[in-house]
Amino acid sequence: MKPILHVVALLLALCCLRPLNGQAWRGRPKITDRIVWLEGGGWAHLPFSPGSQVTLVLNGQKEVIPTPLGGGNGWSISNGTIFTLSFAMDGHQERLWLNRRNLTDRGSDWERVAEIDGIRGIPLFLIPLKKPDDCYLALNWTEGFFDKEQASFAAIFRLKEGRMALDSIVDMPSPFSGLATRRVATPGVEAPAPVAGEPGAPSPRFSCEATMPGLHPSLWAPASVGDYVVLASSKSAVLWAFSVVDGQCKRVLNLHDLKAEDLPHLGALDHFLLAMQPTKKGTLLVATRSPEVIPAAKEIGRLAGKAASREMLARWAASPMELRWLEIDPVTWKVEQEPSYPWPLPQAGETFEQLSRFQFILDQDGRVKGNLKGPWNQVLVGAGLDHQPQSKVDEGPGSPGRPESDGPSLAAPKPSPTPSKPR
Repeated sequence: MKPILHVVALLLALCCLRPLNGQAWRGRPKITDRIVWLEGGGWAHLPFSPGSQVTLVLNGQKEVIPTPLGGGNGWSISNGTIFTLSFAMDGHQERLWLNRRNLTDRGSDWERVAEIDGIRGIPLFLIPLKKPDDCYLALNWTEGFFDKEQASFAAIFRLKEGRMALDSIVDMPSPFSGLATRRVATPGVEAPAPVAGEPGAPSPRFSCEATMPGLHPSLWAPASVGDYVVLASSKSAVLWAFSVVDGQCKRVLNLHDLKAEDLPHLGALDHFLLAMQPTKKGTLLVATRSPEVIPAAKEIGRLAGKAASREMLARWAASPMELRWLEIDPVTWKVEQEPSYPWPLPQAGETFEQLSRFQFILDQDGRVKGNLKGPWNQVLVGAGLDHQPQSKVDEGPGSPGRPESDGPSLAAPKPSPTPSKPR
């Protein structure tokens, strides 16, 4: 298999995550593309599908940004520069790089910033911070990061001498008390042999998990609004806002005011929070299901396993499903119910299951484009954004390349116990 195809194949995984509190997290990630508003009225569409190209409109000119070799994962934009992660094979080991490209110079090309040391967690997303200027906010919403006894889905990575490594863990507070994350042990990996020819001894390997069912950040990828990057749980509608100034979590929002005792009973509800995007005026537009599904989910959630899911679908099968829209001001963190938006907002889907696949973007004028009338592919085609990944693999329904289906999502390559030396 060619290296780039091998890398992309590695990214098409994680249908479900490791157990939370001893019970399997049976939900699936909620996949969405991202929109970023640029200075001077520019606009960019950042697709979630690995290897896809970015479309941007800057100074009235439309441009498609090709991916670097092995790249097109974890797009972010900061101060006129676009960043992406790329993978390269070095023997049997994957090496991870951060790349950047100047958006204001149309003749510029990609350049590598640094190789990334992923021994304590592999970033799926890196955003440069303002203070200090050699640090980046790293996000990994699957396995997270760990350091000593700490673990989180967010961390600070520091750039030093052409290499980027974990500097510190960023705490993610629980909306109830304590932290929303904790460190857990995973099966060990083989350490290098101390003497040539001798077998390696198992070394401990750790990752991050949510402290309560429903607190896993399952809305992928995050949204960028103002001076913040926002991670969210699609099941509980809990949001964590990280500052792009210093990388710390500044705000936790519990949009439906759920209580801690409610979370274990939401198993029958796949996604309550459906999508979120920044608006042209700098607020965050959020779509959720109607709040009436929450008490039903808690009641049905007392049933076991698949019986709860079947009952949930049966209860709502014959009813049109309403959408609820919220608008969040990232300056005051005021949440406006049923906002007065200048363009029409979709109000309902046909079925409970259809809303599970709902996502939307905003076009260059700020109008909402959603997939209630057809698959997500058609939304992208209609908006002129139907750019295929440059290195295509066979992607069945449910893969990130077909985000109209809820299914597998980004997974990072496995870290090696001894990262390769930069070349």
